[in-house]
Amino acid sequence: MEIDEESASLINEERPFDGKPEMPAAFRFGAGLEDRDRAADCLAAAAFYEAGADREGQRAVAQVVLNRVRHPAYPKSVCEVVFEGAERQTGCQFTFTCDGALRRRPSDRQWRDAQQVAQEALGGAIDKSVGTATHYHASYVVPYWSPKLQKIAQVGPHIFYRWPGGFGSRRVFRDQGKRDEPRIAKLAWLGHHGEGDDSLPLGPEPASFAEMVAAGSQAVEAKAGLPVAGQRIVLGLDMKQAPGRWAMTALDECDGRADCQVVGYPMGRTPGGRPAFLYTRDGNSGLDRALWDCRTVTRPSADQCLPEDEAALRHMMRDRSRLAAN
Repeated sequence: MEIDEESASLINEERPFDGKPEMPAAFRFGAGLEDRDRAADCLAAAAFYEAGADREGQRAVAQVVLNRVRHPAYPKSVCEVVFEGAERQTGCQFTFTCDGALRRRPSDRQWRDAQQVAQEALGGAIDKSVGTATHYHASYVVPYWSPKLQKIAQVGPHIFYRWPGGFGSRRVFRDQGKRDEPRIAKLAWLGHHGEGDDSLPLGPEPASFAEMVAAGSQAVEAKAGLPVAGQRIVLGLDMKQAPGRWAMTALDECDGRADCQVVGYPMGRTPGGRPAFLYTRDGNSGLDRALWDCRTVTRPSADQCLPEDEAALRHMMRDRSRLAAN
């Protein structure tokens, strides 16, 4: 059911904040000048087209973009994060990349101001007001996904959210991203992107938030008849999908559960043995961790990999299964 703007604003006002923003570590872009210029263009575009000329709003948007770059569930460059899904009419992660807003050009002064915000953020400036937020929306809408996330801040007309549990804590935001920034054809009016190509591969085809959430039930249905004992959930994984999305699916499947384990195997493979993905939530210890099989998928950090030792892996999985059955 569609909610009118007045009702949406009231709903958002009445929902309390779930916590305060956590302080993220500074992001420092350490690549060459050309890649930094492209990153700054993409970040400045997000800041301007999402927040207008409001400098506080621009800083908040820039922080969200860089948080996504450092989070394991998102692409690993600034431009890939900003333009994820931009080839679609719907499903783009930042609305301005697919709704025609880019046809409107900022003034020279507006662009200089947005560039300044972008350069400061790439150089380590932190917007404490939104912390580790990875999502936001305007206060006059109520996205169906917002109840699944933790409301932590409001800056101007935008409300900011982070993932619940350990997947939204500052310890997850470790990766500094890759340093090869693609040219973006939609920014061809800027010199650094003049050779841009919309068909440029930006990793696996991105999914909208709706598709990420829906993927959870679809993955289970695809493996109908698999054992789902206690708090353990077995997923069939699309190996062509960005591996970070599996963690998002796991979070959705474990929504509202204090103890939960998600074990993922490639579609078409009989479950058993070494999984491609393992997510564990333990309400007693506070453990909230996603691990991937780095023999089959690439992760930016070794601490995101399943243990190589098979005995250690069996112990990890056995402990969670026993915990779930109690």
